[in-house]
Amino acid sequence: MTMQDDDKELEAFFDAARRTAPQPSADLVARILAEAEAAQPKAAPTPERAPWWRSLLEGLGGAPAIGGLLTATVAGLWIGAAQPFGLEPLTYVPWGVTDLTDDTFGGYADLSLVDG
Repeated sequence: MTMQDDDKELEAFFDAARRTAPQPSADLVARILAEAEAAQPKAAPTPERAPWWRSLLEGLGGAPAIGGLLTATVAGLWIGAAQPFGLEPLTYVPWGVTDLTDDTFGGYADLSLVDG
């Protein structure tokens, strides 16, 4: 046999193989699909949305920060409403008021906080 005869015989086998392609069994296809489905990433559950006040609380720094803000707010309101006697010169002098008994502030000098 020559090389050309071998090539023709081999080519005949390849032609026969091309005409009848092998088909995988149904069991093999089922196992491949089961493994592929198991390898797929699972969808993450959608997280529950936190209430707006919890997001605000965490955004401001949590409960300790809110406690500090609340304390500063209450202290500011207290100092503003019941001004200590030592702070009166600091608030009236920038406005140009030297006599605390005049009626510049609409009668506030009549309160018992001002001695004069």
